[in-house]
Amino acid sequence: MLAVALGIVTIRAVDLFLIGALAMGSQTAFAISSWHGWIITVGAAEIWIRMTRSALLTHGPTNA
Repeated sequence: MLAVALGIVTIRAVDLFLIGALAMGSQTAFAISSWHGWIITVGAAEIWIRMTRSALLTHGPTNA
């Protein structure tokens, strides 16, 4: 559920930037922001997984 919320927030943030800063039409901005927001969210998730996986493999599980 948190991942979906983060994805929606990222898409809306990119959408607001495109509409406000670049004066882009709302339909075009939504299409572009959907792709960019999705790519940013997936990229951040991949980085997070790679960072936490290496820590987990190095130190083992934290719960005893």
